[in-house]
Formats: sequence, structure tokens, C-alpha cells
Amino acid sequence: MTSKTSSTGHWLALLLILLLAWGLRIWGLADHNIWWDEGYTTWLVRHDVGQMNHITATDTHPPLYFWGLHAWRGVVDESEFLLRFPSVVFGTLAVAAVYGLARALGGRRAGLLAALFLAVSRFAITWSQQTRMYILAALLATLALWAAVRYWQTGSRRAWLGYVLAMTAGLMTLYLYVSVLIAANLAWLIVWCGLPADPSPVVSLPLAEST
Repeated sequence: MTSKTSSTGHWLALLLILLLAWGLRIWGLADHNIWWDEGYTTWLVRHDVGQMNHITATDTHPPLYFWGLHAWRGVVDESEFLLRFPSVVFGTLAVAAVYGLARALGGRRAGLLAALFLAVSRFAITWSQQTRMYILAALLATLALWAAVRYWQTGSRRAWLGYVLAMTAGLMTLYLYVSVLIAANLAWLIVWCGLPADPSPVVSLPLAEST
């Protein structure tokens, strides 16, 4: 098998996994009624941004997801399917992101396996069908860790910026996202103990969190 054929087969496999992930998440999206937490979300995004900020200031979750859903609700009909649809998109993107993270750590085969496992994960599918912020937080966590790994590997400014943006957005989406920040810094300590030949990316990563 030629290298070109192998590469084509690899990307075709990834495309099929993403289509599978999309199908499993979009299937039956409006079949079940809105439950309590989704109802609270729907109620909250009916307010204007100022009112939402006031309410979320004393809520258990930060406002980023609600801002986005509020904007989405402004251009679509308020139906169960459409209010849940952004979560389907986030869930499918999370599969693509976990592919990138696993590939950066273990190669193309690891990327495909990780993507496949997340695509069929019942837990991930459930949260991808609800009007809640958890699957968005999962996507942002995966992107942040992927960016951190790429920065450690290459020292890329783009990866550094991606890490900062994903981490900031995650902290504005879910307070428990702070565990991702802790995990990234623990990993930084492990990498630091490895004493790479060019330690500049490792040394400067914590600085990204203070900018």
C-alpha cells in the first residue's frame, strides 16, 4: 500500500467516525422532553444579556454558554431540537479534537481509536443532546490540552494562543474546568522534570495563564 493510499484511507476513516458521531448525536434529538436543568437554561436565555449576567453572578455556572445560546435563540425558533442543536455541534467537534490530542500524543492510530471511543460513548452522546454547557466544556478542555501538548512539542505561538483562548473560554463556561488548569500544570511539572534541550516552551506556558 502506498503512502498516499494509506493517508487517504486514514482521513476517510476519520470522516466516517465524525459522521457516526454526528448521526448518533442528532438522532432522536427532540424525542425526549426538556428536563429541569434544561428548563432553567431556556428560562435564563430568554432574558437580556444584562439580566443574564446578574443572574449568573450568583449561579453555579459562569455565563459564556448562556451568552452563546442567547445569541443562537435570537436567530432560530425556540424548539427542543434547535436549542439542543449547538450541543450536537460541540459534541461532534469534541470527537475531532480528541483525535488531534491523541494523535499528538500517540500517532494517527491512537487518534482514530480515541475518536471512535468518544464517538460511541453513551455519556458523551447524552450530554451532546442536552441544553447544558457540559459538552462545550469537554470540547474546550480537549482543545486546551491539545494546544498545550503542541506547544510543548513545537513551541508554536499559535499553540500558545490556542491554549490561552481555550483555557479562558473553559473557565468562563464551567467552574469545575479549573481541574483542567490543574492537570495542565501538573503535566507541565512532569515535562519540566524531563529537562528538554530547549526548555523555553515549558518555562513560558505558566506565563500564558497570567496574561
